[in-house]
Amino acid sequence: MVELIWDAARSGTLNAPIDSSVTIGDGADFSPEDLMAASVAGCLMRTFLDLADETGISVLSYASAAGVDTSEDPSRVIVRCHVVVTDRVADQTIRRLLRESVRISPVCRMLGGRIVCQPDIRCLRGACAS
Repeated sequence: MVELIWDAARSGTLNAPIDSSVTIGDGADFSPEDLMAASVAGCLMRTFLDLADETGISVLSYASAAGVDTSEDPSRVIVRCHVVVTDRVADQTIRRLLRESVRISPVCRMLGGRIVCQPDIRCLRGACAS
């Protein structure tokens, strides 16, 4: 469990169970929306990598950028996933795993259909699966 302690104005310190902290709020390191986006991106990544491992797909690289889009009602989280795999893995296979990850990721499930995953998939020719 995390602990949030109000500091001043509209910011506070978020303490993690493992002796680390960040400041959130107005003028702080992160906004609550940043933390929501990070939570979605992190859970999506972990779920995707688990599914890739279960299906025997060697992921060479994974990175994402996420943010909360408040221009829609209801708001949604947009996650741009950049995945690099060997040339032996079909693009549609990675897209399917990402869709499945959005569907079964615990954080994504809590937000219902408010997650938009925008994949950027690269296949390296001549790369060897390990």
